[in-house]
Amino acid sequence: MLTADALARVGRASEALAVLDDARSLLAAQDGRSDEWMYDFDAGSLAVHAGTCLLNVAQPDSAAEAFTDALRMLPASCERRGAEIQTGLATARLACGEVDEAQRLTLTSLETFAARGSVAGLHRIRELRVLFRAEGHLRVVSAIDDQVRALKAAAV
Repeated sequence: MLTADALARVGRASEALAVLDDARSLLAAQDGRSDEWMYDFDAGSLAVHAGTCLLNVAQPDSAAEAFTDALRMLPASCERRGAEIQTGLATARLACGEVDEAQRLTLTSLETFAARGSVAGLHRIRELRVLFRAEGHLRVVSAIDDQVRALKAAAV
């Protein structure tokens, strides 16, 4: 998956997509067998990596499908991981022009990251805020800022 991501980031889209297809085939051929790894790699993990890769090759609709699949496969107890996936989905929705849905996903993720004390997650929200601002969605930037202020006030 690192290869697919690297290829996508340097603009080699067709090669990146081929590597993604290979990864899907290899995972499907595993037939339920599992190796002893520090972290599980399953269809949901592949969907997250695929979503990120698809965003990097300018296929936001396909990326949104991949992130949606990843969320569907995620156990409900994995709230922080779900929020991370939602930030990817928010990025894809924004790229598709679905600003309201991207905002909803961003604010939901912000609440989860703040509740869990996830600094990395809050940095991801900051990156999304920059994207909204760059695209001229100042209303959304203001809503994010308002939510951050409200969360800070509630924590005091």
